[in-house]
This record gives sequence, structure tokens and C-alpha cells, in this order.
Amino acid sequence: MAHIIRIALMFLLIGCGSKSTTGEAEAAPKAEVGNVAPDFTLESLAGKKIVLSELRGKVVLLDFWATWCPPCRYSTPIMVRLNEKMKGKDFALIAVSMDDSLDPVIQYVKHDKVQHTVAHDATGNVAYRYRVGSLPTFMIVDKEGIIRRKYIGLSQSMEHEMEREIMSLMEKKSKP
Repeated sequence: MAHIIRIALMFLLIGCGSKSTTGEAEAAPKAEVGNVAPDFTLESLAGKKIVLSELRGKVVLLDFWATWCPPCRYSTPIMVRLNEKMKGKDFALIAVSMDDSLDPVIQYVKHDKVQHTVAHDATGNVAYRYRVGSLPTFMIVDKEGIIRRKYIGLSQSMEHEMEREIMSLMEKKSKP
């Protein structure tokens, strides 16, 4: 039993490997802390077009995840709670699924009653541009579109750290 617990903790702390992606040119902006977040357009499961640059003025939490990734599944309730706490504020949560097909994503979102925005990166190009190497990966983007924090994997303190970071960034005034 202790062996199973150790393996589960390893998955939680390290995360899952993501699928490899190729595609967009190496000239794409580096998605690193302190740099402008690369713009992207995806469609949400609800059929709404999501354009990252159109969310300027809001703090955005990007959650790169997959249904087959145990730490990602453990992080879902954290994302649900964060989204609920930030309701009505200048905040957007976009969960970007890395699943190969959309069917398991739709089933998972229905089963777990996920209310935040979920999109499917069918080509893997968004994850490639963001240099996502393992799942889950989270990025916090400020109101100006700058990546301010990156989390890889899952930790016990992550929810509180994210909440503090998001609240701090929401308190800062946007540049005119």
C-alpha cells in the first residue's frame, strides 16, 4: 500500500508527460515568465471562440491538462474552486485539453460538472508554443498579457499560491 501511495505522490509532484507536438516555427515568442504570452485562438467546448489577446485587462490562468493524466484530474477541483472564488472579477480560467480526441474531454467535463472554460488543443500547437513538456502545466498571465508565473505538476500549496498571485495581479492597475 505504501508503494502505491509513493507512486501516486510521484505523479502528483512531477506530472504526466505530454504528447509531443510539432508545427509552428521556432521563431514563435518564448512562453517564459516575464515575456508576452503568445496569442492563440481556440474554440471552447461551448462553441465560443477564445482569443487570448481579447482577454487583456483580465488575469488569465491557463491550465494545460488531459483526461488521461492523474495529476490533472486531481487538479480539476482546485481549478473549479479558484474559478468560483474569482467569479465576477477580472479573471478568466482556460483549461486547454491535450487529449487526442474530444470525446473523453466532453465526458469528463460533464461528469465532473466543470463550469469554467474548457478548450481542446487538437493540433497541439498551443502547447507547443507554450513549451508544455509535462502535464499539468499552469501559467498565470497578467492584465497586460505578460506571463507572471508558471507551475509544472501539482503540489499541496499550489491552490493557495495561485490564489494569492491572481489576487495580487488583479489589484494592480492596467496600463492605459
